Amino acid sequence: MLELVYDKDVRIAESRHMLELYLDEKHGEALAVFIPQEPGVPQPCHELHEIARALLREFVPTARLKVLLCNPTQRSFQWLDISPTVQWRPAPVDEVRGSGLAWA
Repeated sequence: MLELVYDKDVRIAESRHMLELYLDEKHGEALAVFIPQEPGVPQPCHELHEIARALLREFVPTARLKVLLCNPTQRSFQWLDISPTVQWRPAPVDEVRGSGLAWA
């Protein structure tokens, strides 16, 4: 079960985002959720993953990390894929809920 361990505003590429970090220590998994606080979808970038990974090191450094972009006004979600190129990948609501994020 995911537990919210971090919830703060962060700045990425001059845009404000809410960053929530959820942990499932039993299964060694972490989910970083970025929620833009300004209109538009941010460009996918390594900075999003690096911020989440740096934060995760404070809690459970060995956890597997997934990064999710949430647009609450449209109830849409996108995974951040960093291999082989950095890009957003659509995340169906059922897939997001399956990852443990019940409020999706």
